[in-house]
Amino acid sequence: EPRCRPFAVGHAAGNYLVPGALGEIVYRRDAGGERALDAYLQPGQRLRPAGVVIHGGGGATGRRVAFVGQFLEVLTRAGVHWFSIDYSLGGPEQAAAAVADIESALAFLRCHSARLRIDPSRILLLGEDSGADLAIEVATRAAASPPFGLLLLGGRYPEMGKVGRLGGAPSAEGRGSGKAPPAVLVVPGGADTAVPVERAQSFCRTLRALGGRCEADIVEQASHRL
Repeated sequence: EPRCRPFAVGHAAGNYLVPGALGEIVYRRDAGGERALDAYLQPGQRLRPAGVVIHGGGGATGRRVAFVGQFLEVLTRAGVHWFSIDYSLGGPEQAAAAVADIESALAFLRCHSARLRIDPSRILLLGEDSGADLAIEVATRAAASPPFGLLLLGGRYPEMGKVGRLGGAPSAEGRGSGKAPPAVLVVPGGADTAVPVERAQSFCRTLRALGGRCEADIVEQASHRL
């Protein structure tokens, strides 16, 4: 993997929430500084799916260990390798930079896929709160290598045109990916007062009508952050 940014573990003790995780692995370094991820690799040598966790926080707060601890534990028990990432913060005006960071993280993981024992064709994006909207944005742009699936928890969900691209519809330039759209699971809180649950249901209905795959699994009496 000569062209990959080196896979260097900056904090061997890793993420304190999950024993055995590897911490502070820099996946991007530029004028804006360093962006890092934490990783957990399941034991054994067989290839496994990869879950890339994108924290929420409205684009202004949060870290790779904040807001997502319970999801890291669930993914560990589910038997997948997971990677929880930091990205550029600064509110909505920094959304493009955040998307670019996530794309860099995915490229970094695919570049090191053999070492990490991940199946590059089975990458799941798990986005929480504003991280869900970033996951959708990344998936709509990834025509060459779309993620295998999206797990969206408490997002705000995009406008119709973007849903169409996620469903496999051609872009405004007439280009389609030629690949199956990602499977999407939306998990809204039934008592969410920030984003009405109907918005998540409408998102799924629209996506299915456009040829995509989407299911909504409502957690009754749960809030926006479940």
